[in-house]
Parts: sequence; structure tokens; C-alpha cells
Amino acid sequence: MSHYMTGRNEITVDVLVKFARKYGLSMDYLVGLTETREPPLNLTEEERQLVLGYRASSRDQKEMLLRAVSGEQKSGR
Repeated sequence: MSHYMTGRNEITVDVLVKFARKYGLSMDYLVGLTETREPPLNLTEEERQLVLGYRASSRDQKEMLLRAVSGEQKSGR
């Protein structure tokens, strides 16, 4: 490991993949392309549509959706 860190040896893609899997990091993070440590989520098409719908919602709609998901009820109803 120290040889990779000091630049004595170049790290191979196989080693990067092993590090990424072992430590739960994204490959982009390991090679310095992003500050995001976690790999992206693997969403189903249905989940992707839910995320896109949420992003397109108004603030009130988002609050309502979050309450529904968390099981909270708005008081006074």
C-alpha cells in the first residue's frame, strides 16, 4: 500500500476496484474526480421515476411526500 501512496508503483484498475469494494467508496472518489465518497445507488426504473417526480415537486408536495414516507400525519386533520 505504501508503494502506491508514495508513487513508487502505479495502481492498477483491479486494485482500485478491490479498494472501492472493500471500503465502500466510488471509483471516481478514489481517482480524485469527485468529493462524493459513496458509490451511486443502483435504482430500479420505478425508484428512478420516484426520485425524478420528487425533484419536480413543489416544496409543499415534497413535505407531504416526506411525511407520508416517514408515517407522520399533519396535525389538525
